[in-house]
Amino acid sequence: MIYGYAHCSTNEERQDIDRQKRELYALGVTDDKYIYWEYESGTKDDRSELQKILAIVTEGDTIATPPKYQGLQDPPSICVRYFRLSKIIS
Repeated sequence: MIYGYAHCSTNEERQDIDRQKRELYALGVTDDKYIYWEYESGTKDDRSELQKILAIVTEGDTIATPPKYQGLQDPPSICVRYFRLSKIIS
């Protein structure tokens, strides 16, 4: 399964998360129900949607993140710590 994670550090009035969602579709995410997104500070490790996606993925799944993703400084390292994913698309 390919899941997507999008993140903006400020609210929807200052940043548009829809651009990131479009990028996730281009990376292979097939439906909104597989996209986890939130407006939370990137300095927080306890972001609720990040925790949800990490709880749902299993070995062999893929997590896609927008190409210029800033919410996780190194998406592969945080995800590989939790699961043996087939790949991380960024």
